[in-house]
Amino acid sequence: MTLEELRFTPEVVAELAGPTWLREHRLAAITRLDSVTEATERVEEWRYGRIDELDIGQFPLLHDLAPAATDLLDRTQEFLSGLSGYGALVRVLDGQIVMIECDAALEREGVAIRSIAASDRPNASLGRLLAEVDESFAVMNDALCADILQIAVPAGVALTQPIVIVSELSDAAGEHLSLARTLIELGDLAEATVIIFQSSTEAASLHIPVVEAVLAQGAQLRLDQTQHLGGRAWQLGYQLCELSRDARLFSFAAALGGSYARLYTRAKLVGENAESVMYAAYLGVGDQ
Repeated sequence: MTLEELRFTPEVVAELAGPTWLREHRLAAITRLDSVTEATERVEEWRYGRIDELDIGQFPLLHDLAPAATDLLDRTQEFLSGLSGYGALVRVLDGQIVMIECDAALEREGVAIRSIAASDRPNASLGRLLAEVDESFAVMNDALCADILQIAVPAGVALTQPIVIVSELSDAAGEHLSLARTLIELGDLAEATVIIFQSSTEAASLHIPVVEAVLAQGAQLRLDQTQHLGGRAWQLGYQLCELSRDARLFSFAAALGGSYARLYTRAKLVGENAESVMYAAYLGVGDQ
């Protein structure tokens, strides 16, 4: 799997907008693509799926970085109607952040929910966990993702309402590769719940979403991800967390749709007495 075969070259990466530090980060990432392990059923991590059926050449990178406004998908509306409330709502469409609604109380507490791609200040957490994953799809996200959602909760702030992210793929993402990225940072003794719901139309697509979470000392995070993609979608996701001393992570992932769906999950307990509890449910039908 070479850069030329995938049409993911440094020239393509350089065309992506962003501050200087982010452009440099992407260019450094794309140079790793030829050195990582190829995704094939001959490799233990991939042998129990259908990854050999994926022809990535059929999914060129989605270059429309200003997706047309559309109504929420029916699946998304149904999901939101079942929630009792939230402190913030973020809509991501075809990998681009198109809406952020945040309760004024969160802003007063210093909670930041924003696109990191618009920041002139480098973020030391971004990509640090993803760089440890020896997989080509992880590198693709690191190098090619144009927009990145940052959720930062300051030290000592305990959120009582969840932050909800709805990530949708429209028909425009059909027959294309799209990428989404979320970075969650909790300060010392901070507490938060983040709920992510992913849905798509019935168009064939390839989607690579990444969630990175960095928990400082004593922080607590509940992270719920539900995927209800259309039946022709391929999803290759990553959930990577790092927990400092006394930090707690509870995560739940549910896969309800898609032709093929994989979520690579890792929690690094780098501090004494850190704890991670992870549950997952996969409810496929037919040849899913």
